[in-house]
Amino acid sequence: MVKIKMIKTASGPDGSYTSPYEYTVKDELAKVLVDGGAAKYMKEPTLEPVKPAPEPKAAPKPKAKAAPKPKAKAAPAKFKPGAKVKPVGDE
Repeated sequence: MVKIKMIKTASGPDGSYTSPYEYTVKDELAKVLVDGGAAKYMKEPTLEPVKPAPEPKAAPKPKAKAAPKPKAKAAPAKFKPGAKVKPVGDE
């Protein structure tokens, strides 16, 4: 079996081979297609050693935002013993 890349489209009893796709075919068919100018031989890809990925640099730590200061709440009204209280809803 040989890997070829089609330069031109070719059809026949062995199948249809379309340009610009790559096919793996029998040696005899590859020779016919290459000799006829319809295909070219593909070299097997050579595997290069994989280089390890460089270590990522530590990202700078974001500065901590100061917590928002709580808003001052109004002081609750002080209860005075003996003071008259206005009833709610009885206007």
